[in-house]
Amino acid sequence: MVGTAYLIFELHGVAYAAAASRIREVFYLPELLPMAEAPPEIAGVLNLRGEILPVLDLDRRFGRRPPPYRLTDSVVVLQGPAGPFGAIVNGVREVREITPEDIIETPTYGQRTAERGGARVIMALARCDREMVALLDPDLLITLGEGDLAPLLELPGNGPGNGNGPLEPPPEAIAPPSSDWIFCPDATDADREVFRRRAEHLRQRTLLTERTDEVAVAAITLGNEAYALPLDQVREFIEVRKIAPMPCCPPHILGNTNLRGDIVPVVDVRSFLDLPPVKNTRQAAIVEAEGIVAAIAVDGVLDIYNLDMATVAPVPTALQGGDRDYLHGVVRHGDRVIGLLHLSKLFSQEGFVINETLT
Repeated sequence: MVGTAYLIFELHGVAYAAAASRIREVFYLPELLPMAEAPPEIAGVLNLRGEILPVLDLDRRFGRRPPPYRLTDSVVVLQGPAGPFGAIVNGVREVREITPEDIIETPTYGQRTAERGGARVIMALARCDREMVALLDPDLLITLGEGDLAPLLELPGNGPGNGNGPLEPPPEAIAPPSSDWIFCPDATDADREVFRRRAEHLRQRTLLTERTDEVAVAAITLGNEAYALPLDQVREFIEVRKIAPMPCCPPHILGNTNLRGDIVPVVDVRSFLDLPPVKNTRQAAIVEAEGIVAAIAVDGVLDIYNLDMATVAPVPTALQGGDRDYLHGVVRHGDRVIGLLHLSKLFSQEGFVINETLT
C-alpha cells in the first residue's frame, strides 16, 4: 500500500512526525530574538537569509515548561498556512514512509472533540516498528496569522531585501526587564557564542546565479566523510536490525534485510568512493534509482535541507577515482564541503546488486 513520507524527530524521548512535503530544511538551533508581542509558544524569531522566521517551542505549545535549550537541539522548518515557521526539537531521526495501515486513531482520553476545542495538533498515532509516533498537523501547530509578523519586517536592516545585518531589538527591549528577554539565559559564554555564530551563518544570503531551482537533500555520513543524497531518491532511513548474508557476492553487498516483508539488498558504497569498508551496519538509507531499490549503509544523518542547485560546484580536478566518478558535484554544508552523490551512476554499475536479491 502506498504511504506518505514523514520526517520523524524527537522531543524528550517521544517521537513526532510531520509530512516530509511540509519540511523546508533542518538546522542546529541558533540564537533567537525574543519578541514581546509574539504568542507565548513562540521562542523567538530569526533572520533566515533575509526571511523573518518565527520559531515555535513545542513544549510551550503543548502547555509544558521547556527545559533549557542545548547545543544539540535542532530547528525543523515547516511550511505553515501563513508561511514557514521553525519548531525546536531535540533531534531529527529519519525520513520514512508511513502507510494508512500504520496509522491508528488518536485516543480521545474520554472527551468529545467539541469538549477538547475542536481539531487537534496531533492528528493521529502511527506504528513505526516497536514504537508509536505522533503525527503533527503543521497547520494547527502555530497560531500566527499572515499579518502578525509585519512589524518585524520593518526592523532596521531586516527588510525582505536585506539579509546582511543582524536582527536588532526594538528600543524598548534594549534593557530587558527579565531573563525572558534573553535567549537561553542559563547558557555558558562558550555555548552562547556557538548559538550566535549559528545565527550569523543563517543570516547570510545564499549567492544565486541564473539557476534558482532547489532540490531537497539529506546530508549523510560515511565514516569520517559526509555526502548529500537527493531526497526524491530516498524512501526512508531505517535502523538495520538483521542482515542475512549471501554467499558468493562481491564485498560491497553485505546481504539482505527484511523491510516490512520486502527483501532488500544492503550495499556498502564506500568501496566505490575510495573509503574504508563499513565495520558495523546499524543504519541505512532505502534508496531507489535505475529501477533498483537498495539499502545503503550509512553512519548517520546530519541534516535534511533544500539545496540551491546554483551553489553546486564542479568536482575539483584534484580528486581522482570514485570521489570523482560518482558525484554530481560538491556543495557546502556548514563549514565543510561535501559531495552530492550520483546514485543513478552508482546503481548502473555492473554487479552493484545481484538480481536475485530483489526477489
